[in-house]
Order: sequence, then structure tokens, then C-alpha cells
Amino acid sequence: MLQALGRYARSVDGALAGTAVQVVIDRARQMITYSCAGHLPPVPLQPDGTVHFLDQATDPRLGVPMADVPRPRADLPYAPGATLVLYTDGLVERRGEDIDDGPRRLTGCLRRHRPARPGAAGRGAPPRSRRGRRRRGRHRPGHHPALSAGTSRYRVIR
Repeated sequence: MLQALGRYARSVDGALAGTAVQVVIDRARQMITYSCAGHLPPVPLQPDGTVHFLDQATDPRLGVPMADVPRPRADLPYAPGATLVLYTDGLVERRGEDIDDGPRRLTGCLRRHRPARPGAAGRGAPPRSRRGRRRRGRHRPGHHPALSAGTSRYRVIR
């Protein structure tokens, strides 16, 4: 899919390079398969609190002139109850700050707000209204607002 998106991005006149990440979760094998095209790497949070970046399958941005070859892919097993966090650069990058500070801040936040037990909702998740939608602008004490702005967070349960 990323290869096709790259070809399309190169065909659009005046288009700038874009980024994307592709993630496939195989629940039967408990395996995450991923590929990043210039995008920040996803972050799995294992139930034991282990956090690391999925950065073993990275390639240049979409639209960058390059040979039409398949993009790299990598696999990572996950434990039942793991959380996979996909996020934008707007969440972790700040002007005047070292590029590595934001991702470090994100992983620290994930560790602090991880669920108390596998399969439970994260302690840092914003409260839900009666209709099940996330309430904006209202957070519980100790909640880190960065987790509700610009992230996609998925609970992976067997």
C-alpha cells in the first residue's frame, strides 16, 4: 500500500512529500506488522510497562523520488492487553527543543498512565460522556492532555 501511495504522490504536480505509517495487527498470531514512510514510528506499550519505538522498517517520505521497490516491513509480537500508540509530529515536536525530547516525553507519559491491569482502560484516558464520545477540554486530575490530542490509541486484546 505504501508503495502505491508513493507512486501516486510522485504523480501529483506541485505536491510536497507526505508521511504515512501502515500497521497490520494479526490477532491470531499476536503479531504487529508495520512499515513507516517518513512518519514517526508507532509505540507499543506492553502490559509490563515496556515501551519502545517501532523503527526497524523505515523509509523516506511518500513522493520522494526513489526506485519503485517494496518498502521495508517488520514484525513484532505483542502480549495480550498491549496498547499501540500512533501519533503525529505535532504531539511530540516543539520549537526550540531537541528532536529527541518529545518522543522521550511521550514514552514517559505512556509508562505513567498505563493500565493497572491488562485489558483495563488506561488511567490517562479522558472520561467519556454518556454517548461514549470523549469530552473535550475536561480532564481528570493527573491526566496528561497530550495523550488526547493528536494521538490514535488502540487497545489490543486477545
